[in-house]
Amino acid sequence: MGAIIGGLYASGYTASELDSIFKNVDTEALLQDYIPRISKSFYEKRNDEIYALQLPFDDFKIGMPAALSKGMYNYNLLSGLLLHVRHERDFNKLAIRFYVLLQI
Repeated sequence: MGAIIGGLYASGYTASELDSIFKNVDTEALLQDYIPRISKSFYEKRNDEIYALQLPFDDFKIGMPAALSKGMYNYNLLSGLLLHVRHERDFNKLAIRFYVLLQI
């Protein structure tokens, strides 16, 4: 979460703008990963309306989903917020320098 806030801040949002953005985010839709029906392919619409739950199969065994959601709502939200810097490929050229330490 810190990297998301830091990335948005580095892209030019002020602290008060970030506060306003996150106060207005629909947290229920964020957790449910709601995707409007119009944005889905024919097969996604059909499968979503037929199956209540989908479990992955691995080597003929039922597995557990890798995550609770696919993250499409998050992706769409961040894509919209970062639209103004979509062509920038160098973090050093952002309004504020941005570094993220990734630990695995």
